[in-house]
Amino acid sequence: MDLLSTVRKTGSRGGVNFSWDDVATSQYRENYLGHSLKAPVGRWAKGRDLNWYAKADASAADSNETEEERAARERRDEIRQIKEAEEDAISRALGLPIKPRDATGANAVEVEASKVPSRDTGDDKKSKEKKASEQRPRSGQI
Repeated sequence: MDLLSTVRKTGSRGGVNFSWDDVATSQYRENYLGHSLKAPVGRWAKGRDLNWYAKADASAADSNETEEERAARERRDEIRQIKEAEEDAISRALGLPIKPRDATGANAVEVEASKVPSRDTGDDKKSKEKKASEQRPRSGQI
């Protein structure tokens, strides 16, 4: 039996005609995968683009540049970012102030010094006394 040559049935499994509109009104809508995108309910979803993450970059879509021009622009941007990172690393190594940059994304967030206190390295007075008491022979061990 060849599955590709047979007539495929329309509809969904179970013989029920499926509709996302029916899911939106169902009391079991949370049981459907994708219900928040395909069957949005409530004020939070009104007038919002719920598929914003799946769309192409607006600047690339609106631009009339060719593929070669786009590749050249992206390469120039990448080289510029590398040079800026190298300048920052050299300035940091020399102890000079780092120039503020117009960074985007996760790089735009300034990283602060660690707020976690440093661990003891064993050099404080209590740890020295503890080590000394462990090394002294006890009166019953001699």
